[in-house]
Amino acid sequence: MKTITDKFREHLGAKEWDKFVCKILEWYYGKVDKKPWCAMSCSYMANELGILDQLGGKQQNVYMLMKNTYNAWKKTGKGEFKWASDYEKGEKLKKGDVVKEGTVIFMLRDGKPPMTAGSGKHVTTADKDFVYENKGYFPALGGNQSDEICVKQYTQKTIYAVFYPEYEPPKHKTLRKGDKGPKVRELQEDLNHFGYRLAVDGSFGAKTENAVKKFQTSNSLKIDGIVGPRTWAMIDKLLQGSHRVTPTTLLNLRKEPNAASAIITTLIPGKNYFVTTDQDGWYYFPDLDGWANSKYLVSA
Repeated sequence: MKTITDKFREHLGAKEWDKFVCKILEWYYGKVDKKPWCAMSCSYMANELGILDQLGGKQQNVYMLMKNTYNAWKKTGKGEFKWASDYEKGEKLKKGDVVKEGTVIFMLRDGKPPMTAGSGKHVTTADKDFVYENKGYFPALGGNQSDEICVKQYTQKTIYAVFYPEYEPPKHKTLRKGDKGPKVRELQEDLNHFGYRLAVDGSFGAKTENAVKKFQTSNSLKIDGIVGPRTWAMIDKLLQGSHRVTPTTLLNLRKEPNAASAIITTLIPGKNYFVTTDQDGWYYFPDLDGWANSKYLVSA
């Protein structure tokens, strides 16, 4: 299971304004706009893990990131949010509580609470587990710390709020051109359910990449040929509840789920077909991009 802290570790030593930091700025602004980047980098790492929604979306301002994270937590219940500041109402971070590695830590570095958009503030992550005592120091790994991604010691008294996301191991590995192995075979088998007719050879070549791009295009995804969290999520969604059927008689496959729609082809009794959506008594055949009345179909 990877955490935001783990993602920061992958880029330890990245300095302002090197290639990777500029990549974060471009992700946020669409260009290199040299602004404070601790919140941006935290958002970026969360996005890489597919949990940016738990932070309420990407943010450049620490205060807004904290408020958005709190609101997302209140709405979804994902993760664990606690206030260290007595000023705020809600679940409290108490002395003796363990702050786990991977926790996002919002800090008020100067002035008195409440934190505002204009306060001196910072956001980082716990580099390792520590016990909260509201005194002493804690190790933090984050971005824009001494103008780089690094580990620093901060005083616990600066902690304003903490959030431990709902980290989950990814169900699927991100795949791209050049990859090989059983996970690629799984992808090819899944895509073949949608009519792409790929050789299931476990090699992610040009044909598999083109099929992925076509799938992304037809499902309004980013067209990059890379099977990441969003593309896998769409594949899983479309395959949910899918199964194989066979017609009990010669059966017309139609363009839309109704008897008046144009006929695409005829389904053969005894032959197995892959179906997904059941809509008002009609099954969708993704391999053939058509619909047939489920009344004349039985499980294969």
